Amino acid sequence: MGFDAEMSRFCGRTARVKAGANRCVDERSGRMLTMKNPCIILENIWCEGAFMANCPRQYVCWWREIWLERVESGPGRG
Repeated sequence: MGFDAEMSRFCGRTARVKAGANRCVDERSGRMLTMKNPCIILENIWCEGAFMANCPRQYVCWWREIWLERVESGPGRG
């Protein structure tokens, strides 16, 4: 799992964590894979196909925690 061009559009934005993921299905084999390092799913962040020939899938982007910067909650941040 890597950082792709589609994900670069969201750099510098603030988003809430929606969920963590530690398993995924390998589309080629159909096998369930367990990740060594869990990924983060962010609210309202998904692939719009801008860099992949307008792919209509709108898959959820999975982020490595090391790629993200934690923002402390405070007034107005919920």
